[in-house]
Amino acid sequence: MRTALRNTPGRSADPDALIKEARRHQRIRYLLTAGALLAACGTGTGLYASLRSNPPPARPSPRSVQPSLDPTGEPTVPRLPPIAARVMMWPPSMVDDLRTSHYFQTDKFELCCGDYQPLMITVGSWLVFVGNGATAIRSDLSGRPRVLGKTPFFAPSARPGEVWLQYFGKKEVRIRQASVTGGATGPTITLPRGAQLVAGTRAGFLLQNRHGRLTLWLPGYAMRVLPGNPSWGNGFAVTPALIAYGTHCRDASIPASASFEPNTGFSVCSTLRVFDVRSGRVHSFRTPVGTTGWVPPEFHLENPIAPSGARIAAEALVPSPDDNRGRLYVLPIVRDDRRPMLVPASAGHIFSKVAWSPDGSWLLYQGPRFTLWGYDVHTQEVRSSPVPCCRYTIMAVVRTG
Repeated sequence: MRTALRNTPGRSADPDALIKEARRHQRIRYLLTAGALLAACGTGTGLYASLRSNPPPARPSPRSVQPSLDPTGEPTVPRLPPIAARVMMWPPSMVDDLRTSHYFQTDKFELCCGDYQPLMITVGSWLVFVGNGATAIRSDLSGRPRVLGKTPFFAPSARPGEVWLQYFGKKEVRIRQASVTGGATGPTITLPRGAQLVAGTRAGFLLQNRHGRLTLWLPGYAMRVLPGNPSWGNGFAVTPALIAYGTHCRDASIPASASFEPNTGFSVCSTLRVFDVRSGRVHSFRTPVGTTGWVPPEFHLENPIAPSGARIAAEALVPSPDDNRGRLYVLPIVRDDRRPMLVPASAGHIFSKVAWSPDGSWLLYQGPRFTLWGYDVHTQEVRSSPVPCCRYTIMAVVRTG
């Protein structure tokens, strides 16, 4: 999704803008296919399906176990153990309770239509989403949603429990900080001309400048372009401490004859960089052997950086007839060993989403049969789930219990 500045007249010939417009139509198609997904799950508006997993297995040994095959040739592994978390997905608004394996639809966070970025983020124990303006609700979906501001544009803050509200004027963009619980806002800050806010960090504001490039900015100082001069459209993720993005990128597209997401454009990057905003250190990862480049998921649509900041999950494109298949890797950020770890049974469509469990021990992703699987980063084992996943525009995890 893109804000209004991404769709200004005169930019339609920009290849980056064309790719992003194609992705916008891709997400609209997600809305159209969501009904089929619900039918397959036996769900409907106001109803939910309870899909229980088998009893959890005993704690696995440290020995890495690869999936075995059942008689149909599909991988078979033990079920995911109970995890004190919920996976929030959209569209439609779906919730997977990882403690109970209940999977249901809800109307508690109905996202408004529009070309907004972000559409939904997690802020502590709250969800902030585009509803009647910037709207917040507790992540357990209790209580009534509260409107933080009339603007539908917001961005993550580096301060816990707060977000930045963004207001677009005719000549300038202004931002104000707001608490998701108290609603109090801070002073108004005017952004540099032509820029818009991506997120707050511990080293200042991450902005997209008028040329679509990522910059860091502190009020009173000049904007500072990130190492490698990355484009906003090649973003992977941002936290208060880290910014992940692709460089040396090229345009790619899925052919019209493809059965899944035909005519969809996307970026492929030969290098994935993770920039530490405090130290200035850059961690770089070349595309793995047998793949043709990293595929940026864009900012705020998933949570590929582990909560500890120690690792990041990223998908790499692999050669295929439709140019729409990928492999998922876990990349260590804090260790000197930079070798990517291939996630077993993770080959799938490049637009599927990932998320980390709240303690960072499980990577949740689309496994075989388009269901939710988990990868234990400590044992390097995988576990399965019957819950449909992960062809969504947004996928996020919140802690429960």
